[in-house]
Amino acid sequence: MMSRTRSVVAGLAALSLLACSESGVDSPEDAAIDTPFGTIDASVDAVDAKTPDGAGDLGAGDDTDAGEPPADFPPCVTGDDCDSGYCIPGPEGMQCTKLCESLCPEGYACKPVGGGGDVVFLCVPMTVYLCQPCTTSAECNATAGGKDLCLSLGDQGSFCGMDCSDATGSPCPTGYACETLTEGPTAGARQCVPNDGECACNGAGRALGMATSCAVANEHGTCAGQRHCGPDGLTACDGPEAAAEVCNGQDDNCNGVTDEGVTGSPCSIEGEHGTCPGTQTCEGGQMVCTGKAATAETCNGVDDDCDGQTDEVDAIGCTAWYFDADGDDFGAAASQCQCGPGIKLPGGGFTAAKSGDCDDADPLAYPNAVEVCNGKDDDCDGKTDEAAAEGCTTFYYDGDGDGFGTEESKCLCGPDEATKFTATKKGDCNDKNAAVHPDAVETCNGFDDDCDGLTDPEASDACVKLHYDFDNDGYGVAELFKCLCAPSGKYTATGAQFDCNDSNVLINPGVLELCNGVDDDCDGQTDEGHGDVDGDGVADCVDPDIDGDGTPNGSDCAPMDPKAYPGAAEDCNGKDDDCDGQTDEENAGGCKMYFYDGDGDGYGLTADKKCLCAPVGKHNASQGGDCNDNNGSVSPGKFEACNGVDDNCDGSIDEPGASGCTTYYYDGDLDGFGDPDKSQCLCAPSVATKYNVTTNTDCYDANANARPNQTAFFTTHRGDGSFDYDCNKTPEKQYTAVGDCPNLCSGSLGWMGAVPNCGGVGTWLTKCYYDFFEDPIFCQSPTESRFQGCR
Repeated sequence: MMSRTRSVVAGLAALSLLACSESGVDSPEDAAIDTPFGTIDASVDAVDAKTPDGAGDLGAGDDTDAGEPPADFPPCVTGDDCDSGYCIPGPEGMQCTKLCESLCPEGYACKPVGGGGDVVFLCVPMTVYLCQPCTTSAECNATAGGKDLCLSLGDQGSFCGMDCSDATGSPCPTGYACETLTEGPTAGARQCVPNDGECACNGAGRALGMATSCAVANEHGTCAGQRHCGPDGLTACDGPEAAAEVCNGQDDNCNGVTDEGVTGSPCSIEGEHGTCPGTQTCEGGQMVCTGKAATAETCNGVDDDCDGQTDEVDAIGCTAWYFDADGDDFGAAASQCQCGPGIKLPGGGFTAAKSGDCDDADPLAYPNAVEVCNGKDDDCDGKTDEAAAEGCTTFYYDGDGDGFGTEESKCLCGPDEATKFTATKKGDCNDKNAAVHPDAVETCNGFDDDCDGLTDPEASDACVKLHYDFDNDGYGVAELFKCLCAPSGKYTATGAQFDCNDSNVLINPGVLELCNGVDDDCDGQTDEGHGDVDGDGVADCVDPDIDGDGTPNGSDCAPMDPKAYPGAAEDCNGKDDDCDGQTDEENAGGCKMYFYDGDGDGYGLTADKKCLCAPVGKHNASQGGDCNDNNGSVSPGKFEACNGVDDNCDGSIDEPGASGCTTYYYDGDLDGFGDPDKSQCLCAPSVATKYNVTTNTDCYDANANARPNQTAFFTTHRGDGSFDYDCNKTPEKQYTAVGDCPNLCSGSLGWMGAVPNCGGVGTWLTKCYYDFFEDPIFCQSPTESRFQGCR
């Protein structure tokens, strides 16, 4: 049944009809009139084409059935077969018609037919195209300007309707209803449509071969086709059956797209580096296996070789990662070439980008860590508790081991006997003499024992009480004394007896009592005992030469001393022996050599000396040899220091062992590491003698490759038969893996047989793989000769 809401294919083709008549149309004697419904054959015997009376009126009163032509509308082939000269399509095929000289029979309408010239009016069957297959509305109209539309009946195709819009329109025949169209460009038009929605071909449709587009629909899609009016009626839709789309280069489901959505089963793509999964896809009507081919594993976050692992060990672009057991980001020697840090397990993993950890069980010990005073090598530099470590104590250089050091210091974890930085107190002024230090007792010995800047000061140990002797007669004042190490200034008298007049050299306990009314000998008596002292038979008081020294008393400066007289030899005795008014002058008998000491350091100039009974002025140094008498820090008694000065005046500057020196070790192979058994304490490294490094961790100083932290491996010994190149006392082999390639071909690379010793040669398994080009497939295990390296 046709739906009352339908889409109508509209549009009329212009009608062009040529009619021939004897009276006014210049035409061939025989002519054919082309119309939308076919060709009307017109003969030269056609009546004059003039509008008849009643033209356009519907035929009435004729009982002829619309499906069968009236008796005077017989079948025809050409216009020659018709009295009217016109042969037109009818419901049952081509039939004769007549001019509209009178009313047309029922089912016919008088319609103007023609184009470009005179128009003729013919009786045209109203339903000749009704319910016939069509593609355009022009196929449904017998005359130009007709309003019969080509209506769609869905997948079965489109069929002609018939105009029933107004009083001039023909009424719908039996079995048809006049319906108003509601959609599309023809909405509002009124057309006769079959009540049961079914249409079939009539004779005209078969004669004209009318056809319509149609569609065949199923669960896979809708395919277009055509239906034709054939000899047996309306054919079935000749469109193909839609089918599920398959890979064949055809549009199987008739959706206008070829081979779409065709997916295949999984497949495998084999290559040099492995087998990768693929998918069967349709290309050019054929199923092909598509996907990524296996490539060499590369550090890119992708499983390049399709083995189920991503960025595995030894992938292209990998870098060394070291095993880190304590999680301090520094590893020991064991490493793997990885694309990134490995997985950290409870026991550690290959997660460290840097090596050099000297204690991989201690997270606080690693290269460049803060060295702490704890008995460990925290920073992995091969040294333990070195200078300036955290928690260190300041120790001063103590060359003489007296517990006091010089100003030179180091912050150490403990005293260093080797370098003599052992003292926690400084201030030693002579670090070559253990008896000299700030806590020493000052002793009369010519040294500044307690380093207070004073040498043999008053009250020093072993000092002697000396009394003030103004007149230099050897006897001092009892009440004026000092405990001194040596006579100083006027404090020169020992004090066994005391002077009773210290302003007169002739009055003292050592002179004879004179007959002068003076207590000359300071015994509390005056002029006592004037006997014959010299035994010359002359009383002393009147004896002109009491002491018998050949000099009269008046001329004798010491008339009671036979050894003191003018011209006598001057001796160092505190007396004026030669009566020249001077006592113990230079070069007196028993004098000692004193050197000029301008800087007061106890050492004088060797060339500037005097023989004196006691120090005078700056001639007070008992020893010479000072090479710089303007600098109290420079003298033979000083300790050599690293300062660019000859401190001890031995002719050498900053010689080995000087204060402030640094211990340098002999570096015979110039690898930056010294021999621990060969050292000198120097102010500066000596390239000439090769004592020029401060590290003493070289294990073999005759080969520059043998040194701590050596990472390279060597196949020949270092020169003494040992392969300990990294100085850890245990040679480490470069290759230790043992290879195996069983029949399952999933073994490990390494030595075939025993692992060779250092420098030895063995057979190394380089690969273990299936050769897929062999038939049958064979497990390959190529090898090579390889030397064993060690370090």
